[in-house]
Amino acid sequence: MNHRNHVVRRGGTSVSIPGLNVDIEMLVQSTQGSAMHFGRKTSGEKFHGWLWKKCGRFSKWRNQHFVLDGALLTYYDAFPTDQFVSESSLLPIQGDTLFTTKSESTPAGAVRVAHVETSSKSKIAFKVYAVSGKIIDVRAKNETLCQQWVDRLNEAAVLAKRQESLNSSTTSTVSSVISLGYSDSELDVQCNIVDKSGWIEVGDRKSKRARFCVLQGTMLTVYDTEDAWAVPLRRAYVTNAEKLSEASCEFSVSTSAGKSTKTLVCKARSQDEMHVWIEALQSAFE
Repeated sequence: MNHRNHVVRRGGTSVSIPGLNVDIEMLVQSTQGSAMHFGRKTSGEKFHGWLWKKCGRFSKWRNQHFVLDGALLTYYDAFPTDQFVSESSLLPIQGDTLFTTKSESTPAGAVRVAHVETSSKSKIAFKVYAVSGKIIDVRAKNETLCQQWVDRLNEAAVLAKRQESLNSSTTSTVSSVISLGYSDSELDVQCNIVDKSGWIEVGDRKSKRARFCVLQGTMLTVYDTEDAWAVPLRRAYVTNAEKLSEASCEFSVSTSAGKSTKTLVCKARSQDEMHVWIEALQSAFE
């Protein structure tokens, strides 16, 4: 599955745990607040919070920050953004808020959720099974928080299965593509509308690399693969786009992510493709 196939177009510290029955509560940082209760997932929301993940061959537990975005579960060794303060154990990230990772915060990993299994030995532990076959052992701060995460991850697993089913179907209509199990009133929000996507070279005037770029409204996301569960290399808002050279098919894209601004130099494979990209980018911010 990839970004191109599933879209609709439009105009810490490591802590060693010797046994399963160790009280994880003693290991959780005192700055973490009590668990928050949420109802059914709201359209456009992502979720983030701190969990303990078993790491390495010696089964050490590391407190890592997890971000759940649809079916994609990404985890970091440090809080990956300047835009949020970790006060509660599980928080929603509103869909209209740009989640921009800091340059020094590279994800420790990312998986597409396939299945979640609670532990029969601990009320705060569960396993996350990834589509790739990877299994992640996780523990929450308390039983309530554990159940919240299990509920969210189960939703993510269902979403992943439906997305995969829709992508493998050759008879899906536009309405079935955007229908991912939410109510009719949520379809227009849940559909992943893409204005423009494709492979272009991205970098500066001296050096560029082939990247898969996705434009959604004013947001431009840059990947090094078409896989839909890939971790973005960069995500920012488009503020300007200009042609640099007709002959070399180069154009510039000015972007903004919080207080950070950057101008990317891009190169299309043809002049026609360059003009299509410029038109889409300029339409985004006008």
